[in-house]
Amino acid sequence: MLQNFIDWFKPLPEAAEQITDPQEIDKQYKRWRLRLFLSAYLGYTMYYVTRQNLNSIAHVFKAETGMTNEQFGLMVSIFLIAYGIGKFVSGMCADKSNIRVFLAFGLMASSVINLFFGYLTSFLLLIFLLMDITPLVHWQYVFVLSGLFGLGTSIYILNNTTDTPASVGLPPWKHIRAANSWLPNKSMKTKAIGGFCANMY
Repeated sequence: MLQNFIDWFKPLPEAAEQITDPQEIDKQYKRWRLRLFLSAYLGYTMYYVTRQNLNSIAHVFKAETGMTNEQFGLMVSIFLIAYGIGKFVSGMCADKSNIRVFLAFGLMASSVINLFFGYLTSFLLLIFLLMDITPLVHWQYVFVLSGLFGLGTSIYILNNTTDTPASVGLPPWKHIRAANSWLPNKSMKTKAIGGFCANMY
C-alpha cells in the first residue's frame, strides 16, 4: 500500500510512441501550453487561498474560539516555521517527482486541513484537528469554502496536466525552443507565457 503511494509520485516514463510529425507537435504543444498555464495559475492561486485565509478573519476567529493572543501567536509561529521547512524540502522533492501529482496532492492535503479548520471550536481541537459537528458560523465558511475550492482545483490539475513532454509523446522543450516552430512572434510576452508553461515540465 505504502509502495503504491510512493510509486504514484515517481516521474512518468516516456510514451511508447513519440510524435514526430511537426504539425502534430505544434498542435499538441499549443494544447498543453494552455492547459498547463491554467493549471499553474489556478493551482498557485488556491495554494495562497488555503494558506492565507486566516489573516483576514483573525479577530473573529479568536473571539469565536476563545483563543488568546498568545495561543494565536504560537499557532502562527508554528505555521511559519513549518512553511519554511516545507518549502525547502518540497522544492527538492518536486525536482525528482511527478510534478502533476506533486502539485495536486499538496493542494489536496492543504484543502483537507482547511476543511478540518472549518469545524474547529477550541484551541485544543485546533491542535489535534478533531471535528466538532456543530452549525457553522461565518468564519468557518471561509475555511470550508477554501477547502472545497482547493479540492476541486486539485482534481482539475490531475486531469489537465502531465509530467514531462516525453510522457505524452512530445520532444523536449529545448528542441522546440531551438527550432522556434511553435512560438508566435507577436510579442515577448507571448513567448514568455509559452516558456513558463513549458518549464512546468
